Amino acid sequence: MVRRHRTEKGQLARSAPARRRRSRAVGVGTAAGACVAAAMTPLASAPSAHADILDMLIDSLVDAADAGSATAVPSAEVGNASADLAAAVPAVSDSSPADVVNLLTQGLETISQAWIINPIGEAVDGLINAPFGALFGRDLIGNGLEVNAESVLNTSLLGRSGIFGNFTDGGFLIGNGGNGAGGVAEFEGGVGYPGGSAGLFGDGGAGGMGAPGDAGGAGGNGGLLIGDGGAGGPGGASDAAGVAGGAGGAGGYAVLIGNGGDGGAGGAGYEGSAGGAGGPGGHGGLIGHDGAPGTGS
Repeated sequence: MVRRHRTEKGQLARSAPARRRRSRAVGVGTAAGACVAAAMTPLASAPSAHADILDMLIDSLVDAADAGSATAVPSAEVGNASADLAAAVPAVSDSSPADVVNLLTQGLETISQAWIINPIGEAVDGLINAPFGALFGRDLIGNGLEVNAESVLNTSLLGRSGIFGNFTDGGFLIGNGGNGAGGVAEFEGGVGYPGGSAGLFGDGGAGGMGAPGDAGGAGGNGGLLIGDGGAGGPGGASDAAGVAGGAGGAGGYAVLIGNGGDGGAGGAGYEGSAGGAGGPGGHGGLIGHDGAPGTGS
């Protein structure tokens, strides 16, 4: 009897940590489901067919998180979720591929920017970004600064190599590239500054306008996974006889999912001088379309 009592007591002691781990797992799953549901709230204004799919996915995540087991999902629930998704596919097929890409890129834009500009997000990101700024001269989460002669300088420990970008680029993880400043005639031929590029998720910044008679800056590139290229900057209008208007800047490109940025418009010529040519549109991602070329003047 003594040996049996000790054995049962040992089994109870060994099972207690397992019960605590299961409880923590269920709690984390529930919190994650709630965060996903809250994060997708800004997409409530999406078209009805898309909103139905998002609602179904969110409900499935929340239901799974609230389930009694953290280690297994009943096959009946998986079957029901699959059936719901299959029923929603026809609604998606009615939309063009461009609409689907726009839903992804605009949805990400809404969610990420809501976090980045939120006071809580700013406080959290500030703590996270501090070591990245010191090492690479670029944030992990955040939007890039306006691109100008001073902001492109990167004197950080590793960032001075030039291979990590700088604070004008969107964060390595999430964030949009900064917009390019207008060109200055005395600096680099008056060409508008290029837009900053995104990291993994985000849009490229727009190129800056060229100085009078000079070309606009190129748009920044979209995120490696999801994001649109930035629009090219407009060419500067000529302000002197015999000087043509500046050409529009090229649109930035997308990589995996996203659309290329539109090319910038050409600047107007001065009193009969030729106008500038429109900039080329940026290449679309593997899933996405090319940007439109800019109009000439």
